[in-house]
Amino acid sequence: MPKRNALTEEQIERRRSIDRAAQRNARAKTKARIKELERLVDSLQTSQGDERLQNVMMMLEQQQEETRKLKSTLEAVRKLVGENLSLSPGPQPDAGSENDDGKVFPQPRSVTSGDTLHDPTSHPAAPSSQRSFGSTSPQRFDFPEHLRPAQGFPVKLPTWKSVNNALEKAVEALRQETQISLPADIDIAIRAVVDGWTAAKSARSLDLGWIILKQIDQHVFCDTSPATRLAILRAMRLNLLKLVDSRHSETIVPAFYRQRPSQRMIRHPVLVDFFVWPDLRDHILLSPSLYQPDVFASRFSKNVHFLWADNLSNLYTLDHFSGTYSFSQHFDSRFQDINCWTLSSDFFVHYPQLIGVVPIYNAMPPSLVLRIPTSGHGNSTQEVSSDFGDGMDAEGNMSAFHTFGEGTTWAGPNMFGINQ
Repeated sequence: MPKRNALTEEQIERRRSIDRAAQRNARAKTKARIKELERLVDSLQTSQGDERLQNVMMMLEQQQEETRKLKSTLEAVRKLVGENLSLSPGPQPDAGSENDDGKVFPQPRSVTSGDTLHDPTSHPAAPSSQRSFGSTSPQRFDFPEHLRPAQGFPVKLPTWKSVNNALEKAVEALRQETQISLPADIDIAIRAVVDGWTAAKSARSLDLGWIILKQIDQHVFCDTSPATRLAILRAMRLNLLKLVDSRHSETIVPAFYRQRPSQRMIRHPVLVDFFVWPDLRDHILLSPSLYQPDVFASRFSKNVHFLWADNLSNLYTLDHFSGTYSFSQHFDSRFQDINCWTLSSDFFVHYPQLIGVVPIYNAMPPSLVLRIPTSGHGNSTQEVSSDFGDGMDAEGNMSAFHTFGEGTTWAGPNMFGINQ
C-alpha cells in the first residue's frame, strides 16, 4: 500500500479551521432550533390558557343561567304557596249563621265565580234538559249563585279554587319537563310518606308537580292514614302524567281514571278529574246543584280512606343495593281495585245521593235510613238502614248493600238510576 503523505502544518490548520466553523454552525442551528421550540411551547401554553379561560367562562355562564332558572322557579313556587295553597284562617265566632255542629260563625266574604266547581263563564248554567251528550263541543256552565260555599261553614282547608289552580299549574309545568322517571316518582311518594318530605327532597329533585303535590299532601290530607296518603299521592301523580300526555292512559293509569263521556263533553275544572270514582265524577258534572265546592272538598278530605289492614312496611319494598323504594305487589293490587277507595259513612249523611256511587268505609249511622222504591211496585218503598243482617231483605231478596271486606259496604249501583 502506498504511504499517505504527511499533512503540512498549513493543511492541518486549514482542516482545524473548517472543523471549528462546522461546529459553530451546528451549535448555531441547535440554538435556533431550541429557540423555535421554546416559542412553540410558549405559543401552546398561551393558547391552552385561553381555552381554559373560555371553558371557565362558559361554565360560569351556564351556572348563572341555572341560577336564574332556579330563582324563577323559586319565585313561582313562593307565589303559588303563598297565594294559592295558604290555609284559610278560621272565621271568628260572631252573630252570624250556625254551622252543622251548632257553632256560630260570621257570614263569609262574597265569593267569585272562580270558587265554583265549574269553570267561570259569562253564561249561566244550562238546564239539564239542554245538556246533550251528542254535542261535539264542550259545554261551560257555572254553579248557581246560591250554591257557592255554604254561609258560615268554617273552611280551614285550602279552597277548591286554590287547589284547582295549583293542579292546573302543575300540568303546565310538567309539559315542560323532559326527564320524568316513573321509578323516581314511586321512590319520591314512598319516601315522603315513610321518611318525610325532607328526606324525599334530599334524595330526589322535586319538579313543580311534586312540589304542588307536597303542599296538597301536607295541607289537605295530613290527617289521613299513611296508606291513604301514599295511595292519593300515587293516584294524583299518575293522573297528572295522564293529563300531560294521554299516552300514559293505557300503560300506567288505573282503569278507573279513564275519562267518562261527561268529562269529554262538559268543560270543567281539572280537579274533578282527580276523583278516583268514575260515577262520582259524573255526579259532580251532571248534578252540580247538589254540591257546594269548598264544603264538599272539606268533607271529602276528612272522610276519604284507602283500605289497608296490613303493616305500613308491607306497602313497599326497598332495594338495598340501589337504595330505591318501589310499591309492593300487594299494595299495587289493592291500588288498582276501586273497592279499596272508600269514604266514611259520615260523608253520606250529607250526600245520601252518593250511596251506591262510592264504597262506604264503615257502618251506616242509625240516623241515615233511606226509603228506596222497590222494583215493580210503583210507589211502594222499603227501608234500608245500617242493620244489614245477612244481606237479605224481609222477602229473601238481596239487599241493596253488598259487603266488600271488613267494615266496608257498597250500595247497589241502580238505587238512584245510575249506570255503573
